[in-house]
Amino acid sequence: MPNNSAQFLLDLTVLHTTEQLRGGARDFCAVLDQAPSAFVWESYFSRAFAENPVPADSLQALRNATIESSLLSIRILNDFFAQRRFSTDIRAGEYQGYTSPGEFLSSQEVRNINKYLAHLTTERAEHPPKQWQIYDFIRRTHDVCSTFVRFLDSPKGAQYHPDNLDTQSRIQMCEQIEAGMRRFLNQPKA
Repeated sequence: MPNNSAQFLLDLTVLHTTEQLRGGARDFCAVLDQAPSAFVWESYFSRAFAENPVPADSLQALRNATIESSLLSIRILNDFFAQRRFSTDIRAGEYQGYTSPGEFLSSQEVRNINKYLAHLTTERAEHPPKQWQIYDFIRRTHDVCSTFVRFLDSPKGAQYHPDNLDTQSRIQMCEQIEAGMRRFLNQPKA
C-alpha cells in the first residue's frame, strides 16, 4: 500500500518549469489588477450610478460583488507569498532570485476571508453586512505585490517576465490606487 504522506511531500518538491512560472507571473498580474475593485467601485462607479434610477438592491449587489472580488484577489495574492501546499501551486519562493516576504495577511484575516467567501455562516447571518478593512488590505497587497512586479522588471526576474506584459503600468496602478485611497479617506501619506 503506497504511503500517501510520502507522495504528498514528494509532490511538493517538484519544481515548476520556467514557462509555468512565466504563466504564473502573468496570472499574478491579472489578479493584482482585480484587487482594488472595491475601491474603484466606492470611489467612482457608485457615485456614477447614484445619479441614475437604479434599484438600491442592484447597487448593493454590485457593491458586494466588488468587495468579494477584492477579497478573493487579495487572498489569492496572499497565498502566492505563502509556502506551497499542493504540487500545482505556484508560489513566490519558486522564482530564483526573488526572496518572498511571506504572507501579508494574518492567519485570522485569512480564516475570516475564507469563511466569508466560501460559506454561509451564523456570523455572516447575524452581522450583515460584514465590515472589512478593505482599504488596509488593498494597501498591504499593493505594498508586497509591488516588490514582485519590480523583480519581474529586474535582470534577475527577466526570465520570468511574460512577453507583452506591461509591468510598469501595474507599479503605477499600485501607487495611484494608494494615493487615490488616501484622498478618498482623507488620510495623509504614510
